[in-house]
Amino acid sequence: MAGEGVCPECGVPRHITSEHMWLNSGAIVQSRESKTRMVFIECENLDPLFRGIEGVIGMPIERAVNATKCKAVRSYLGNLLPEVTR
Repeated sequence: MAGEGVCPECGVPRHITSEHMWLNSGAIVQSRESKTRMVFIECENLDPLFRGIEGVIGMPIERAVNATKCKAVRSYLGNLLPEVTR
């Protein structure tokens, strides 16, 4: 992605990079709310763990995992998006 609207170092659109800060620790936080962090995770390797938990407790946990992800995304976007957009 080339052009004026992207960061020359990483190619990410400026409207995204302007909303986040990359800390020395490697954490990515929102510029407006430094307690709100962004996490990139490769989750396919967690699938066997989730299946193992399901085997131990005898019931599926997919709904609980998805609900947790949804809650985290709502919290993250709640600080990032204007009220009218939400």
